[in-house]
Amino acid sequence: MYKIDDLVYPISRFCPGKCLNCNIYQEDPHIENETSIELFEKILQSKVLKDTFYFSLTGGESQLSNKFIPVLELIAKYKPKSYIHSNTSGWHTKRTIEVAQKGLELFDKDRFRIDISVDGIKEDYERVRLTKDGWEKAMNTTKELLKLGLKPTFVMIVYKQNYKSIKKFVEMCHEKGVGWYIGFFVESDNFNNKGKVKYYTNQEIDEIETSLYEIGFMDSKHYVNWLWAKSVYLGNIPEFKCMMGSRSLLIDPYGNVYPCGGGQEKRLNKMLYMGNIKDYNGNLDRLLNDKKALKVLDNIKQKKCQPCDLLCAHKIEFPWGKGTGL
Repeated sequence: MYKIDDLVYPISRFCPGKCLNCNIYQEDPHIENETSIELFEKILQSKVLKDTFYFSLTGGESQLSNKFIPVLELIAKYKPKSYIHSNTSGWHTKRTIEVAQKGLELFDKDRFRIDISVDGIKEDYERVRLTKDGWEKAMNTTKELLKLGLKPTFVMIVYKQNYKSIKKFVEMCHEKGVGWYIGFFVESDNFNNKGKVKYYTNQEIDEIETSLYEIGFMDSKHYVNWLWAKSVYLGNIPEFKCMMGSRSLLIDPYGNVYPCGGGQEKRLNKMLYMGNIKDYNGNLDRLLNDKKALKVLDNIKQKKCQPCDLLCAHKIEFPWGKGTGL
């Protein structure tokens, strides 16, 4: 029933930076209600996670949490061969270097990844990410990570404000000696941006696809993500086989367990809420085998949460190919 490869754990929703297309910074992150490190240790010892090898430690700006390094240490203790993925704005160089040094101490270099969100070239960045001197701070963090021998990945989420720079973004990444990743915008309660993101015209969608072909994106495993995003923007989302919940889990900062980010959406919360780990004293096995969680798996199997426009699931089989997590 369960074969959990991946655990997504946004350690904290605290985010001090203002961005045009994400409004998490406007929220009270309720740090006092976050899951304790002691509870996280119990979660890691669950039988259902015995084969888990990938941990996505997202946020917010979760690296700023005083729990971030203890979380790394616990994963290294119980899952030493894991792959770790973390993201940051790059605005907090000293802290990111502390995290990187600890990560490289605990894990093999090719198993520890830090993404820096830049959303394009400098001109795009300054339109989308609104923190003073943010670009300079992110580039300084990049320089310091490279000195450590850790090659960060620059992330560009494609919006109406930056889509013309896709090729220039990839060229910049090559010049700076960093990796690159391209994702696509989504309207979400999680980002508090419903009705606030500008959509593309059909011509703009064609231009994006042309750029993606030119950079080789459509020859990579990630091509499926663009075809999904394109179907969302054009309003013709297909049904697909989804294995989120049985192959991947999300535990939010407050202990709520979901199959994916969809559970954080108001319209889907009741359908995809599997339970709160605090109510089970960290016993994830018991939570996932209770009727509430099993009902969620049934809802997913019956595709009650589809059509899905959230672009976050990766354990899926589209009509055009398998998701990147399979």
